[in-house]
Amino acid sequence: MAGKRRRDRALRAIGAGIHLTFVDSDPEGLKWVEVCREGVYLGHPKFAKIEWGHEVFQKIVDNLYKHPSYKAGADGVGCARVIPWDYEHANEMRAMAGDIPSEGLPAASWTYDLAVRVGPDGESQLWALTEWLPRAREQIQAGEYQGCSVCVLPKFIDPVSGEDQGPTMTSIALTNQPFIQGMEPLAATMEQYG
Repeated sequence: MAGKRRRDRALRAIGAGIHLTFVDSDPEGLKWVEVCREGVYLGHPKFAKIEWGHEVFQKIVDNLYKHPSYKAGADGVGCARVIPWDYEHANEMRAMAGDIPSEGLPAASWTYDLAVRVGPDGESQLWALTEWLPRAREQIQAGEYQGCSVCVLPKFIDPVSGEDQGPTMTSIALTNQPFIQGMEPLAATMEQYG
């Protein structure tokens, strides 16, 4: 029940419509960003078929709420850094493969919360409440990055219980070649309208 209340509050926080633009009026720097949309996708290099929809998105949101770093604010919306953003899925590289730069993999940005919302076409979308860190903000404003790609493990094993908790988002990547096309382009700030 608490998860449903948080989701309902998060959906209200998104507003009726979002118009992404470059306005630096939000001192917190937290922005709702579309990161995935409903559909059946074929041709992924690792998965023959990916099916995104409301039920899967809701499980991803529910699993975010189980994350030890997740904290809800007084309004029920996440208020702590949980899911890192990186560049081109760098966080998903195997540490022992030797591909990780010697300076490490610092986060490009952070997601605080997730919400499922229904788009104008009636299809479900997954949105992330994101804090753009300065470098990523500058790159997005300069037009150097305009897309994103999620990494969701379909069977995530909880490190404490050892149980499969189902689809869990582990990172989001800034990229100019997202597998899912047609999402809202990234912007470093937003205005609400409607």
